Order: sequence, then C-alpha cells, then structure tokens
Amino acid sequence: MKDEFLKKRKKGKLPAAATGALKRWWRARVVWPYPSEEEKRALGEDTGLDPTQINNWFINQRKRHWHKLFEGGVPPGTEAEARAALAARFGSLQAAVDVARDA
Repeated sequence: MKDEFLKKRKKGKLPAAATGALKRWWRARVVWPYPSEEEKRALGEDTGLDPTQINNWFINQRKRHWHKLFEGGVPPGTEAEARAALAARFGSLQAAVDVARDA
C-alpha cells in the first residue's frame, strides 16, 4: 500500500529551464497553443521532459491563462475561430496577443 502511494506522489515543479522553453513556445503561438505531436517531441528533446509532462503543462497553461481570454471562458474549436474571437474581443489580434503574452 505504501509503495502505491509513493508512486502516485507529485513529482514537484518542472525545472526552470524546461518551463522557460515551454513558455517561449507558448508566447510565440498563444493564439492557438496546441503543439503538434512533432512539436511535442522536439520540446521533449529540448527540455528533457516526457510526453505526459509536456501534455499536462499545456493543459494547465491553457486552463489557467488561455481560456480566460475568451468570453465565458470557453475557447473556440479551431484556430480560425480563436483568431476571430480574440480580434473581436480585444479590438485586434495583436492587442489580444499582447495581453496573452503578459499573462
């Protein structure tokens, strides 16, 4: 029983260098922050993180920051819809990007 509990324990914060790389990717693509499988593999090679850690980081980042950019906290289903919704809400896509990058 104790061994099972220890396996499920949180691993803690990700290394600062790894989160820095993930944040750089995020800021460059904040309008549609969904990395492809190839991009996730490249991020894994750059950061030393496993695919689950990368997926979880992006899920959490979108929930904590990206969803708040949209009316009602509900993000659109496509990149084109995201661009239109952000431009409509913030007056321009660039204004939305600037707000999102500061978050």
